[in-house]
Amino acid sequence: MVPLVLCGPGSPKDHALTPHMTVRDDLVYANPLDIVTVPASRLGAPIEILQEADQDRILRAVDEMLSRALPLWHCSSAGMSYSVSESSK
Repeated sequence: MVPLVLCGPGSPKDHALTPHMTVRDDLVYANPLDIVTVPASRLGAPIEILQEADQDRILRAVDEMLSRALPLWHCSSAGMSYSVSESSK
């Protein structure tokens, strides 16, 4: 679940990582840094289906977050290990 947070004075600017959109006349932003798993049984009824363009912006925000983090991790036969790549210095 990617939270949609009501925009306010301290909200981040509209950015690829925190896209702004309007849901039920409220300005919100997607915050992929707070992705969590939620059991379907805990979810209520949907209140709105986002416009396809907004759905795409959320997917790009998640991709942006992951693509910036993954270069720091290298896979080996022993599993994942952390190392700083030249591109992240």
